[in-house]
Amino acid sequence: MVTRQDFCNEMNRMYENHGMYVGTGNGERTLDVAGKFFEMEKNYGRRDKSGNPLWYTDTARDYEYLAKCYRKKWDMKESRAADCSGAPTYCLRKLGIIANTADYNCRSFIKVCKERGKLVPLKDLQPGDLVFNKEVEPTHMGTYVGDGMVVEFKGRDDGCVRRKTSEGGWAVGGRLPDDWFDGDDMVLTRVLKYIPENMMRGNDVKQVQIQLQLAGYTPGAADGVFGKKTKIAVQAFQLDNKLTADGIVGKNTAEALGFKWEG
Repeated sequence: MVTRQDFCNEMNRMYENHGMYVGTGNGERTLDVAGKFFEMEKNYGRRDKSGNPLWYTDTARDYEYLAKCYRKKWDMKESRAADCSGAPTYCLRKLGIIANTADYNCRSFIKVCKERGKLVPLKDLQPGDLVFNKEVEPTHMGTYVGDGMVVEFKGRDDGCVRRKTSEGGWAVGGRLPDDWFDGDDMVLTRVLKYIPENMMRGNDVKQVQIQLQLAGYTPGAADGVFGKKTKIAVQAFQLDNKLTADGIVGKNTAEALGFKWEG
């Protein structure tokens, strides 16, 4: 069974293994293609404002990034080379969701989201959603992995980064088709409760809020912050389901909401 969380895990692994940005990379092992950087960048076809080819400087930046990784003594054995669309393409291929011959760029990813999935506002992102710098003809993209974070192959000088959604200049999110994934098990691993002046927050809180909304309750915006409205909605749900109305999402409440409990 392949879930959206599996996709997030693969993208996180690209970051943790110090993925390297290369113009036409599709997840090749960095050390295997190091000697081919020049040819890969040449094939990428980038030019400056005067129309001059940029593969000389692009290749130099590739090697400088690799040198920086070695100066930091990072283990590059599992590092992968990709560009912003090549990374999710590689991960989806690896998981068997798309064919090994399938090749997606930013424009084709947003197209499949529009036609078979859907576009989503940034405030409603769920793990496994894609983010784009433009809704029409996007030129850059990343993958939302939860907890307000996006993994993206940012560029030659930065490689693969993981940073807050608000830091990327994203314009819109895109949800990949449901039939690309099996049903995800929703998992809660902590007790959620309202604590004045010290409210819990996180992607698990957001998932509780979404489930409450789907069940017809009003926890406020699905913002991942366990505030007073969320507590009141939890209590109303607990009363309707003959549970202790303490406003705490523990094992019984979590399971009644449809979550798998691993607390």
